[in-house]
Amino acid sequence: MAFVHLVRSVSALGPNLRLTAGMALLAFASCAKPPPPVPPPAPVPVTVVPVVQRDVPRYLNSIGYATAFEAVAVVAQVDGKILQIHFTQGAPVKKGDVLYDIDPRPYQAKLDEANGQLADDQAALQIAQLQVERARPLAASDLVAKQTFDTYTAQVKEIQAKIDGDNGTILAAQVNLDYCTIRSPVDGIAGFYNVNAGNVVFAKNQTVLTTIQQVAPIYLDFTVTGAELPDVQARFAAANGSLPMLAAYLARDDTWRDATLKFLSNKVDQVTGTVLVRGLYPNTDQHFWPGEAIRTQLILETLKGALLIPSRALALGQDGSYVFVKAADNTVARRLVKTGQHEDDDIVVTDGLQAGESVVVTGQFMLKPGDKVKVVTPLSGNIGGVTGNSTAASVAPAAANPTPASAPAAATTTAAKP
Repeated sequence: MAFVHLVRSVSALGPNLRLTAGMALLAFASCAKPPPPVPPPAPVPVTVVPVVQRDVPRYLNSIGYATAFEAVAVVAQVDGKILQIHFTQGAPVKKGDVLYDIDPRPYQAKLDEANGQLADDQAALQIAQLQVERARPLAASDLVAKQTFDTYTAQVKEIQAKIDGDNGTILAAQVNLDYCTIRSPVDGIAGFYNVNAGNVVFAKNQTVLTTIQQVAPIYLDFTVTGAELPDVQARFAAANGSLPMLAAYLARDDTWRDATLKFLSNKVDQVTGTVLVRGLYPNTDQHFWPGEAIRTQLILETLKGALLIPSRALALGQDGSYVFVKAADNTVARRLVKTGQHEDDDIVVTDGLQAGESVVVTGQFMLKPGDKVKVVTPLSGNIGGVTGNSTAASVAPAAANPTPASAPAAATTTAAKP
């Protein structure tokens, strides 16, 4: 305030005095104490991990369904009344086990009738053959007319034809009689009773009595896109028609199971643009059940020396994905990166980083290029699956809710630990 009054007083003086007073005023101002310097900003607390290099499997993610290795609809092949059911609904059955008994009496009667006719015709054949043998020397001496002898011979052939027909009738009757006992055609799990004992069934109606699903082994059906098909075909052929794959249930927590890709469909679906492929799993423990949704990973190759960082280290800017890299002097640089496949909580970096460099995992959303950082003492030795410094809960509020890495979409290339 005194300085302001002094300026106003100088303004009231004459020109010469103002010049002299102004010079004095400048001298006074130059002797004033300068403001204190602004202190540098405090280092930002962060957590870092090294870029890890290791081999990573490359695979295609997809979803699909478990499908029975064999599914049989059991139907009656003869008409008749169901006398007895020999299996329990939902229970395992073996190939050849009796499932149903149909009343066999009408078919046993037909078989007996056919056997009787055969015996009758066999007796007639014996008589006809004897008649031919007696007439043969007489015909040679012209004591029996040639026409008569030819008639005897023709009768033998006629009866032999009847016997052949009788054998066919017996075989048909035996088949129908065997059809009265319905057996399981495969090992599997029996379905429900669609028709109960006491009901009459007719073969022409093709009524399904029950179903049998063979679940060991079991098929794992899923799709790949038409764009991915050439790569899959090439690697499938190179592997002699057997590519490794993993499968797990989709709708619940489940561990990956080792399976094998065995079949590729012979066409691309024109509506979806996808190709159905089929894996095979032994399923001796009946882990997978027909019809349930599954997730799959078709392993195509192994990426040698891939670079991995935790997915949470990534941030997205207008120019693409980037990370903050810590230098030896504890300053950070913003580095654009190109990413590839996911492996659990980590992601493969295809460009922009080198093995051993330190990337910021927490606190990066408070940084700008050139900032000084302070590495926080880790609480554990693993972040996102990559060994290194880990997050302290109190590092920074922004680190508590990092931007999550997008999960890989179905039928897209990614990578993960089995």
